[in-house]
Amino acid sequence: MRLSLLAAYRVLRQPRYALTAIGAGILLFLLITMVSEYRNILSAVASDVIDFRMKARLIAIFMTTPQIMFDELTIAAIMLLSGLFGINLALNYYVLRMAGTVNYASGSLFGLAIGVLGVGCAACGSFILASFLSVSATAAVISFLPLRGKELLLTGIVVMLIATYRTLKSIARPVCPVQI
Repeated sequence: MRLSLLAAYRVLRQPRYALTAIGAGILLFLLITMVSEYRNILSAVASDVIDFRMKARLIAIFMTTPQIMFDELTIAAIMLLSGLFGINLALNYYVLRMAGTVNYASGSLFGLAIGVLGVGCAACGSFILASFLSVSATAAVISFLPLRGKELLLTGIVVMLIATYRTLKSIARPVCPVQI
């Protein structure tokens, strides 16, 4: 574990990879909040009454104030998932540049997919999951879960943690010589 943390420090202290991790994490967070507020954003953009500056301000408010749509646990979990995604992307970018191959990227994509399925509110359930199932089936499934769908988000975080750990382990103890 110590070697993995040391490998993470060595990789992420390099500006290229640190900026990749931060940028990807922020981008994913904004994308998740934008998707959850898409109706409000579309209403603001389609309005003839509001000028361009006000439309831009409204879109920025909708994208940067997730507390309108989510509770504190969901916001924290989305931030953690976004941060792990950014770190994982930067680590896989590093491995790809150094070794030319990435072994555990599928785990991080799987974790991201599961985590994003869990995004939603208690009233409507997970809106992405609802697109795969009928609305009534999603409501029935979500109602049986004790955290009302946040289990999927937390499962995605666990899968992302495992994928990040395995990537760090491969960087710390590579099969082929990869320079850190």
